[in-house]
Amino acid sequence: MNRITSLRGLAGRLAVVILAATIVRGADAGGRTEPRVKERIQAVYPYDLALQGVEGEVELQFRVDPDGFARDIIVAKAQEPAFGFAAKAMLEAWEFEPATENGLPVAAMQQSLNVRFDSASAAVALGASAQGLLAELKKGKPDIPKASALDAVPWAVKMVRPVYPRDLMKGIRISGGATIDFFVDGDGRVQLPRIVSATQWEFGWAAATALLRSEFTPPKKGGAPAVTRMRIPVVFAAPAGLKDGADR
Repeated sequence: MNRITSLRGLAGRLAVVILAATIVRGADAGGRTEPRVKERIQAVYPYDLALQGVEGEVELQFRVDPDGFARDIIVAKAQEPAFGFAAKAMLEAWEFEPATENGLPVAAMQQSLNVRFDSASAAVALGASAQGLLAELKKGKPDIPKASALDAVPWAVKMVRPVYPRDLMKGIRISGGATIDFFVDGDGRVQLPRIVSATQWEFGWAAATALLRSEFTPPKKGGAPAVTRMRIPVVFAAPAGLKDGADR
Protein backbone atom coordinates (compact mmCIF):
# COMPACT_ATOMS: atom_id res chain seq x y z
CA MET A 1 0.00 0.00 0.00
CA ASN A 2 1.50 3.34 -1.02
CA ARG A 3 1.55 6.54 1.04
CA ILE A 4 -1.40 8.15 -0.74
CA THR A 5 -3.62 5.10 -0.28
CA SER A 6 -2.75 4.90 3.41
CA LEU A 7 -3.64 8.54 4.04
CA ARG A 8 -6.91 8.19 2.17
CA GLY A 9 -7.86 5.27 4.36
CA LEU A 10 -7.22 7.29 7.52
CA ALA A 11 -9.13 10.27 6.16
CA GLY A 12 -12.14 8.21 5.15
CA ARG A 13 -12.35 9.15 1.46
CA LEU A 14 -10.94 12.62 1.89
CA ALA A 15 -9.10 12.80 -1.38
CA VAL A 16 -6.51 15.39 -0.45
CA VAL A 17 -3.00 14.31 0.32
CA ILE A 18 -0.97 17.06 1.90
CA LEU A 19 2.63 16.04 2.20
CA ALA A 20 5.54 18.06 3.57
CA ALA A 21 3.77 21.41 3.19
CA THR A 22 1.12 20.67 5.80
CA ILE A 23 2.87 18.32 8.19
CA VAL A 24 4.04 19.97 11.36
CA ARG A 25 7.02 18.05 12.66
CA GLY A 26 7.97 20.57 15.33
CA ALA A 27 11.48 21.76 15.96
CA ASP A 28 14.30 19.35 15.25
CA ALA A 29 17.66 19.26 17.00
CA GLY A 30 18.80 22.25 14.94
CA GLY A 31 15.84 24.37 16.02
CA ARG A 32 13.99 24.12 12.66
CA THR A 33 10.26 23.78 12.11
CA GLU A 34 8.45 22.98 8.87
CA PRO A 35 5.78 25.18 7.28
CA ARG A 36 2.12 24.51 7.87
CA VAL A 37 -1.04 25.78 6.24
CA LYS A 38 -2.63 28.78 7.95
CA GLU A 39 -5.43 29.39 5.43
CA ARG A 40 -6.53 26.71 3.01
CA ILE A 41 -9.13 27.28 0.31
CA GLN A 42 -10.71 24.95 -2.21
CA ALA A 43 -9.84 24.60 -5.87
CA VAL A 44 -12.24 25.33 -8.70
CA TYR A 45 -13.47 22.12 -10.31
CA PRO A 46 -13.08 22.88 -14.04
CA TYR A 47 -16.62 23.35 -15.33
CA ASP A 48 -16.46 21.23 -18.47
CA LEU A 49 -14.72 18.36 -16.66
CA ALA A 50 -17.25 18.48 -13.83
CA LEU A 51 -20.12 18.38 -16.33
CA GLN A 52 -18.55 15.34 -18.02
CA GLY A 53 -17.84 13.59 -14.73
CA VAL A 54 -14.09 13.50 -15.38
CA GLU A 55 -11.93 12.84 -12.31
CA GLY A 56 -8.20 13.09 -11.80
CA GLU A 57 -5.25 13.93 -9.61
CA VAL A 58 -2.60 16.64 -9.58
CA GLU A 59 0.83 16.70 -8.02
CA LEU A 60 2.34 20.10 -7.28
CA GLN A 61 5.90 20.87 -6.29
CA PHE A 62 6.80 24.23 -4.76
CA ARG A 63 8.65 26.12 -2.05
CA VAL A 64 7.26 28.20 0.80
CA ASP A 65 8.96 31.55 1.23
CA PRO A 66 9.60 33.25 4.57
CA ASP A 67 6.58 35.47 3.87
CA GLY A 68 4.31 32.43 4.03
CA PHE A 69 3.33 32.02 0.37
CA ALA A 70 3.98 29.25 -2.13
CA ARG A 71 6.46 30.11 -4.87
CA ASP A 72 7.87 28.47 -7.99
CA ILE A 73 4.88 26.15 -8.25
CA ILE A 74 5.37 23.36 -10.76
CA VAL A 75 2.62 21.01 -11.94
CA ALA A 76 4.57 17.76 -11.81
CA LYS A 77 1.61 15.60 -12.79
CA ALA A 78 -1.93 16.30 -13.98
CA GLN A 79 -4.30 13.93 -15.73
CA GLU A 80 -6.01 16.93 -17.34
CA PRO A 81 -4.29 20.31 -17.96
CA ALA A 82 -7.26 22.17 -16.47
CA PHE A 83 -6.86 20.27 -13.20
CA GLY A 84 -3.27 21.49 -13.02
CA PHE A 85 -4.27 25.12 -13.69
CA ALA A 86 -7.01 24.98 -11.04
CA ALA A 87 -4.76 23.37 -8.41
CA LYS A 88 -1.98 25.86 -9.03
CA ALA A 89 -4.33 28.85 -8.66
CA MET A 90 -5.65 27.34 -5.43
CA LEU A 91 -2.17 26.91 -3.94
CA GLU A 92 -1.20 30.48 -4.85
CA ALA A 93 -4.08 31.69 -2.65
CA TRP A 94 -3.08 29.61 0.38
CA GLU A 95 -1.27 31.19 3.30
CA PHE A 96 1.32 29.34 5.37
CA GLU A 97 3.05 29.75 8.66
CA PRO A 98 6.58 29.68 7.25
CA ALA A 99 9.35 27.34 8.26
CA THR A 100 11.60 28.65 10.99
CA GLU A 101 15.18 28.07 11.99
CA ASN A 102 16.34 29.22 15.39
CA GLY A 103 13.13 31.21 15.67
CA LEU A 104 13.48 33.08 12.37
CA PRO A 105 11.35 32.52 9.22
CA VAL A 106 13.21 30.75 6.41
CA ALA A 107 12.37 29.33 3.00
CA ALA A 108 11.22 25.72 2.78
CA MET A 109 12.23 24.00 -0.43
CA GLN A 110 11.00 20.81 -2.09
CA GLN A 111 7.43 20.86 -0.81
CA SER A 112 4.77 18.74 -2.52
CA LEU A 113 1.00 18.59 -2.57
CA ASN A 114 -1.35 16.06 -4.16
CA VAL A 115 -4.90 17.19 -4.95
CA ARG A 116 -7.63 14.79 -5.99
CA PHE A 117 -10.48 16.08 -8.19
CA ASP A 118 -13.62 14.05 -7.56
CA SER A 119 -16.99 14.45 -5.85
CA ALA A 120 -15.63 13.16 -2.50
CA SER A 121 -12.60 15.43 -2.35
CA ALA A 122 -12.51 18.06 0.37
CA ALA A 123 -9.94 20.00 -1.65
CA VAL A 124 -12.25 20.98 -4.51
CA ALA A 125 -15.49 22.94 -4.64
CA LEU A 126 -17.95 20.27 -5.69
CA GLY A 127 -20.33 19.92 -2.76
CA ALA A 128 -23.97 18.91 -2.69
CA SER A 129 -25.19 22.23 -4.10
CA ALA A 130 -22.80 22.06 -7.06
CA GLN A 131 -23.64 18.43 -7.72
CA GLY A 132 -27.34 19.26 -7.73
CA LEU A 133 -26.65 21.99 -10.28
CA LEU A 134 -24.70 19.56 -12.47
CA ALA A 135 -27.62 17.13 -12.43
CA GLU A 136 -29.99 19.95 -13.47
CA LEU A 137 -27.62 21.14 -16.22
CA LYS A 138 -27.53 17.67 -17.76
CA LYS A 139 -31.26 17.92 -18.44
CA GLY A 140 -32.38 19.09 -21.84
CA LYS A 141 -33.91 22.28 -20.44
CA PRO A 142 -32.48 23.04 -17.01
CA ASP A 143 -34.79 24.93 -14.66
CA ILE A 144 -32.43 27.79 -13.80
CA PRO A 145 -34.02 31.25 -14.04
CA LYS A 146 -32.09 34.23 -15.34
CA ALA A 147 -31.22 36.94 -12.85
CA SER A 148 -33.69 39.28 -14.59
CA ALA A 149 -36.53 36.84 -13.77
CA LEU A 150 -35.87 36.93 -10.02
CA ASP A 151 -37.53 39.09 -7.40
CA ALA A 152 -34.28 41.08 -7.32
CA VAL A 153 -30.91 40.68 -9.01
CA PRO A 154 -28.40 39.27 -6.47
CA TRP A 155 -25.73 41.73 -5.42
CA ALA A 156 -22.35 41.03 -3.90
CA VAL A 157 -22.10 41.24 -0.13
CA LYS A 158 -18.52 39.93 -0.12
CA MET A 159 -16.08 40.08 -3.02
CA VAL A 160 -12.71 38.42 -2.53
CA ARG A 161 -9.82 40.07 -4.33
CA PRO A 162 -7.98 37.58 -6.56
CA VAL A 163 -4.30 36.88 -6.12
CA TYR A 164 -2.21 38.39 -8.90
CA PRO A 165 -0.53 35.32 -10.51
CA ARG A 166 3.06 35.18 -9.36
CA ASP A 167 4.31 33.75 -12.64
CA LEU A 168 3.28 37.03 -14.24
CA MET A 169 5.42 38.99 -11.78
CA LYS A 170 8.51 37.60 -13.48
CA GLY A 171 9.44 39.69 -16.47
CA ILE A 172 7.36 42.51 -17.90
CA ARG A 173 4.49 43.45 -15.63
CA ILE A 174 1.09 43.24 -17.33
CA SER A 175 -2.49 44.15 -16.64
CA GLY A 176 -5.48 42.29 -17.97
CA GLY A 177 -8.72 40.67 -17.03
CA ALA A 178 -11.09 37.74 -17.19
CA THR A 179 -14.81 37.19 -17.57
CA ILE A 180 -16.31 34.55 -15.30
CA ASP A 181 -19.68 32.82 -15.61
CA PHE A 182 -21.04 31.29 -12.38
CA PHE A 183 -24.10 30.21 -10.43
CA VAL A 184 -25.43 31.67 -7.20
CA ASP A 185 -27.27 29.07 -5.14
CA GLY A 186 -30.17 29.57 -2.73
CA ASP A 187 -27.79 30.49 0.08
CA GLY A 188 -25.97 33.13 -1.95
CA ARG A 189 -22.87 30.96 -2.46
CA VAL A 190 -20.97 30.86 -5.73
CA GLN A 191 -20.93 27.51 -7.51
CA LEU A 192 -19.26 26.15 -10.64
CA PRO A 193 -17.39 29.23 -11.90
CA ARG A 194 -16.41 28.96 -15.55
CA ILE A 195 -13.81 31.02 -17.40
CA VAL A 196 -15.51 32.61 -20.40
CA SER A 197 -12.47 34.60 -21.52
CA ALA A 198 -9.15 35.84 -20.14
CA THR A 199 -6.28 37.89 -21.46
CA GLN A 200 -3.95 35.41 -19.72
CA TRP A 201 -5.04 31.96 -18.59
CA GLU A 202 -3.51 32.70 -15.17
CA PHE A 203 -5.93 35.61 -14.74
CA GLY A 204 -8.88 33.36 -15.52
CA TRP A 205 -8.05 30.75 -12.89
CA ALA A 206 -7.11 33.34 -10.26
CA ALA A 207 -10.42 35.15 -10.81
CA ALA A 208 -12.48 31.95 -10.66
CA THR A 209 -10.69 30.83 -7.49
CA ALA A 210 -11.38 34.14 -5.73
CA LEU A 211 -15.00 34.16 -6.86
CA LEU A 212 -15.59 30.85 -5.08
CA ARG A 213 -15.06 32.67 -1.79
CA SER A 214 -17.36 35.56 -2.65
CA GLU A 215 -20.96 35.82 -1.46
CA PHE A 216 -24.18 37.29 -2.88
CA THR A 217 -27.62 38.05 -1.57
CA PRO A 218 -29.64 34.79 -1.82
CA PRO A 219 -31.66 34.78 -5.04
CA LYS A 220 -35.42 34.40 -4.76
CA LYS A 221 -38.24 33.92 -7.23
CA GLY A 222 -41.78 34.48 -6.02
CA GLY A 223 -40.39 34.70 -2.50
CA ALA A 224 -38.89 31.21 -2.65
CA PRO A 225 -35.13 30.40 -2.75
CA ALA A 226 -33.82 29.99 -6.27
CA VAL A 227 -30.61 29.42 -8.21
CA THR A 228 -29.45 31.73 -10.95
CA ARG A 229 -26.62 32.18 -13.38
CA MET A 230 -24.53 35.34 -13.55
CA ARG A 231 -21.46 36.72 -15.30
CA ILE A 232 -18.95 39.35 -14.19
CA PRO A 233 -15.68 40.84 -15.47
CA VAL A 234 -12.60 40.83 -13.22
CA VAL A 235 -9.79 43.33 -13.80
CA PHE A 236 -6.15 42.74 -12.88
CA ALA A 237 -3.78 45.67 -12.51
CA ALA A 238 -0.03 45.11 -12.58
CA PRO A 239 1.21 45.27 -8.96
CA ALA A 240 2.79 48.59 -8.06
CA GLY A 241 6.18 48.83 -6.43
CA LEU A 242 7.73 45.86 -8.23
CA LYS A 243 10.75 45.98 -10.43
CA ASP A 244 10.49 44.20 -13.75
CA GLY A 245 11.15 40.53 -13.19
CA ALA A 246 10.72 40.76 -9.43
CA ASP A 247 8.64 38.41 -7.33
CA ARG A 248 7.02 39.64 -4.15
